[in-house]
Amino acid sequence: MDRRGGQAATLRVLFEAALEYPPGSRADFLREATPDPELRAAVAGLLEAHEATLDPFEQLLAQEVAEVLGAQGDAWVGAQVGPYRLERLLGIGGMGAVYEGVRSDEQFRMRTAVKLLGPGLQGELAVRRFRFERQILANLEHPNIASLLDGGVTPAGLPYLVMEYVDGEPITTWCNHRRLGVQERVDLFLQVCDAVRHAHRGLVVHRDLKPGNILVTGDGTVKLLDFGIAKLLREPGDGEEFPATFAGLRAGTPAYASPEQMRGLAVGTATDVYSLGVVLFELLTGERPLAVEDLPPGEAERVVCEVEPPPPSTVVGAPAAALLGERGEGRLRRRLEGDLDAILLMALRKEPERRFGSVEAMATDLRNWMAGHPVSARRDGLAYRAGKFVRRRRVELASAAVVALTLVGGVVSTLREARETEVERARAVAINEFLLTMLGAADPGSLGPDATVRSVLDTAAENAEALAAQPELEAEIRSAIGRSYVGLGEYAVARSHLQRTFDLRRSLTPGGDRGTALAMLNVGGTYEFEGNYAAADSLYGEALALFRASTDPSDRELASVLNDVARLRHNLGELESAEGLYRESIEARVRNGGPDDPGLLVSYNNLAVLLADRGQLAEADSLHRLAVVSARRIHGDRHPQVASALNNYAGVLDRSGRIEAADSVMRQVVELRRDLLGPEHPDYAWSLFNHAQILLALERWTEAEERAREVLALRGTTLPETHTAVSTAMQALGVARVRQGAAEEGEAWLRESVELRRASFPEGHWLVASGQSVLAGELIGMGQYGAAEALLLEAEPQLVAQLGGEAGPVRDARDRLVRLYEEWGREAEAERWRGERDGA
Repeated sequence: MDRRGGQAATLRVLFEAALEYPPGSRADFLREATPDPELRAAVAGLLEAHEATLDPFEQLLAQEVAEVLGAQGDAWVGAQVGPYRLERLLGIGGMGAVYEGVRSDEQFRMRTAVKLLGPGLQGELAVRRFRFERQILANLEHPNIASLLDGGVTPAGLPYLVMEYVDGEPITTWCNHRRLGVQERVDLFLQVCDAVRHAHRGLVVHRDLKPGNILVTGDGTVKLLDFGIAKLLREPGDGEEFPATFAGLRAGTPAYASPEQMRGLAVGTATDVYSLGVVLFELLTGERPLAVEDLPPGEAERVVCEVEPPPPSTVVGAPAAALLGERGEGRLRRRLEGDLDAILLMALRKEPERRFGSVEAMATDLRNWMAGHPVSARRDGLAYRAGKFVRRRRVELASAAVVALTLVGGVVSTLREARETEVERARAVAINEFLLTMLGAADPGSLGPDATVRSVLDTAAENAEALAAQPELEAEIRSAIGRSYVGLGEYAVARSHLQRTFDLRRSLTPGGDRGTALAMLNVGGTYEFEGNYAAADSLYGEALALFRASTDPSDRELASVLNDVARLRHNLGELESAEGLYRESIEARVRNGGPDDPGLLVSYNNLAVLLADRGQLAEADSLHRLAVVSARRIHGDRHPQVASALNNYAGVLDRSGRIEAADSVMRQVVELRRDLLGPEHPDYAWSLFNHAQILLALERWTEAEERAREVLALRGTTLPETHTAVSTAMQALGVARVRQGAAEEGEAWLRESVELRRASFPEGHWLVASGQSVLAGELIGMGQYGAAEALLLEAEPQLVAQLGGEAGPVRDARDRLVRLYEEWGREAEAERWRGERDGA
């Protein structure tokens, strides 16, 4: 092949690579990536001649390159490569071109796919990369991976490899042409997972999984192609490493590339998990999770790395329903909601460590979904498992008429009969009371998980729609269901039932009453527990006003309402208002329930936490001890309420400087909550990040890091991103990493914690200021004195304004200011802050 033909082939490779970039960036890519001066001149002329029509690169690729360079077609077509004659060009990639080849010697005839390194890309590194791909394929034998048949080097020194010829279509096209349904697509996709899993077991990461590299033959067999940019998972330094970019092109296709690929960071098997998530998302919705095709490279990187993908059920419309053979988009949406949403969002998480641990784990979840079993991507709660069991065994359970599930399912027909006579009405009331008792017992926040009761709860949730004709009964049952889900930490599910309760109460009593106020308070509680304090605040304030107007001071529920509103004000940083409400709550409990009212321990705990925040540690300690004694007297030693009391007591021990004692108490809390509530409950996460803070004070950096990472593994699942536990765990992780020598990583975590708090709390909230103070303390150790000073001088007055001069966070900020100016050599300012700190 002559030089000009070689140049044409090289430009074809470059133009094909440019197609992976948005239209506005393709010219820049070509200018930077063209390998030699003569070709750069040809490209410059081509771009100048077509500056106004750069978008149709496909046309340029097919026609203009050959015309500009004077090449007639591709000179390799018809050429002989070893025993193979190249019949036609099949495609071009960033590293070479693939031709249909026919073996034409005396041995036998066979159709093959021959991949040849593009002329102009024959440097030592490119050749080594190409030979590396050949070795990878030689080690991979699997029915769903296109087989390597042969390989060699042309007389001109170009490596080539000969692969199984796959006569197929991209997996998305194949499924759409046949209008396959959701389950059929998932079943086909599992072949892809098996192929990738086999590659991973051979220590090979594909790094470019996309529909064009996943073909399906006419008989429905998947074939995985193109390991051209695959990475071998060997120890560094084995001589087989290859850069993440080549000729300016980053490894992988942007639309399917993981965040770590877009950033040029190290990749692993989780990289392929992410790409598989994109492919499956596209298979099930007709859309990609993130639209990056028309974005400049920098913006595409930002979107992939920072923008969260939507649940697939939220993006499907009528076209997708038609492609998947569903009768309507609502039906398709319901098919995707829940398990499939969770599986895909887990595969698409930004952080590699938070995705599925392996392709096999993802495939297992998909197989479990197909079989109606629980999936690991969703919370492994008892109600979820019970619900799955009920749906799998609906026929068998329907025949078990003597169990509580039948009571729930049959309550509607019983209530219809109850209208006819007063006797039946009384029976309906009895059934209602029994059902509510069972549902109340399902609250693990009070009694711990119970599988049988939880089955009743899940089934009641499914059957609640049938109670629409009885709004008062539906409101009661939905309230019990919602409050039970709150106890399990499933706040979004709880809110759907509690909001329905509120709507029903408001329709029954338009002017509002006691029940309406309590329903409004319950809805607000779901926002509070998610960390969305602003949304909870308006609901709580209105609920308290309505409750006061609808009842008198002897109402025993008043104390709980006051306590809830006080807790929210506390979280909002309105400490004086919160303290007054807490004390009013305690007075109401003693007045209406006596000194042994079980609710007193909650009020004691909350008031004590607030007093500790304000630096009144002696009174806080006394109240916490009282709460622990009360909890054990009422509930025994192993109960969630005891764990809560001990958790708060550990906090005041920490603030009082009794760190070893705090560590001992907190270890009891962690054990209790893990055993009683499970490792995914928000209260367990809360105790983990509290323990992390104590471990930091003890300078046990590694253990503190482990606790913090365990909390962060729950964000986006059990814990919403805005939850206080998330930002505090980030802070603990940041400090731990800095103290272990990873200053840059630690600073990044600390800054992310501050920004998350800034986005989650009202402007000026003391927790934001506290986060700035902690960040500044670590910056001092790094010698960043100016940055630390700015943060501390902004944070200290905000902390004083909200917490008072004696509060622990205020003293900490002043300690840091003293240390800052001492290390900076500014003694006058250090002395001034010693006086502020010591009260001089």
